[in-house]
Amino acid sequence: MAGKRVICGAGCALLVFASACGGGEASQPAPAMAPAAPAPPAAPATPAPSSNPDADAVEAARPSLRACYDKARNANPALGRTTVTLSLRVEGGHVATVNLDYDRRFDEAAKACMREAGLAITFPPGDPRKVEIPVTFEPR
Repeated sequence: MAGKRVICGAGCALLVFASACGGGEASQPAPAMAPAAPAPPAAPATPAPSSNPDADAVEAARPSLRACYDKARNANPALGRTTVTLSLRVEGGHVATVNLDYDRRFDEAAKACMREAGLAITFPPGDPRKVEIPVTFEPR
């Protein structure tokens, strides 16, 4: 920029600046930079494989077991939180026998449903074994 000094009397100095490009317009400030977007959160770690594949097989069957609990609640609306312990004899990855222990009374239709759901569970292959797993249900 070029400066021009003008004497305005009694020792007063006035400085006038003009743009070198002409027009005398003040230059516009550079636009402010937008702050950087925050980094996306880190993806959750992949859950470690379960140390109990038999429990995982029963957990995978929870929706069909839950349907049986819901059937029991329809027959007895007072049925609250309950645990059903499944005692299963597994041979070659398939359930050979099902025994059920209820901490609350289920009607016969719900018991038959639970037994069928237990028979449908597929387990990892391996030696014949007994699998005993409690499954707890809560009213929705």
